[in-house]
Amino acid sequence: MTSLVGGADRPSVVIDMVLSNDGTVKATDVYRAMIHNYAKLSYEDVGAWLDRETEMPAAVASVPGMDAQIRLQLETATRLHELRKQHGAL
Repeated sequence: MTSLVGGADRPSVVIDMVLSNDGTVKATDVYRAMIHNYAKLSYEDVGAWLDRETEMPAAVASVPGMDAQIRLQLETATRLHELRKQHGAL
């Protein structure tokens, strides 16, 4: 998150995966894309907000829907972490 300049377009490589609820990979794709970074965020600020230690960062609040997107990413990461643990990851 911190390596991108807010408000800028950048070329990227997208790794797109569709997973079922049990973690089974249903589809994958890799492709080039242009992405638009709406805000420069730091892991520390977003993490403190998600942990309810601070208010929502102004950069998150300034972009409609960004808070929901970040929460969705957290939920997905949490589910994948739990799935890996169930399959023996440390």
